Amino acid sequence: MKKIHQYYKLSQIINRFHDTRAFSLANVAAALDECVVKFDASIRGLGCCPYAPEASGHIATEDYIKLLKSMGYETFIDKDNLQTLCQLIPNWLPNEHLHGRFLSSITTSEQPNKTC
Repeated sequence: MKKIHQYYKLSQIINRFHDTRAFSLANVAAALDECVVKFDASIRGLGCCPYAPEASGHIATEDYIKLLKSMGYETFIDKDNLQTLCQLIPNWLPNEHLHGRFLSSITTSEQPNKTC
């Protein structure tokens, strides 16, 4: 990330991670340490990469939200609406391999807001 910062403003950097080998959340945490604050995620981890067929889906939005909340960041995401949507997706896409480990444990507890 430090090399990328030499050529681009932080406001231009958007990270997108697949959850291959379950490292996506660690990658998000590392990017946050570098003050990157824009990330691409998908509900239930939908999507794959045509260039890496062995890669798992994208980082699940619900996992990303849980990580951010546990680190003290405010996401302004409505937890109840997110949970409802995540529960509907299997009905709409019954043959899709879905991810998202932390959906049921997203909390709305008050924590200090963090910024870079």
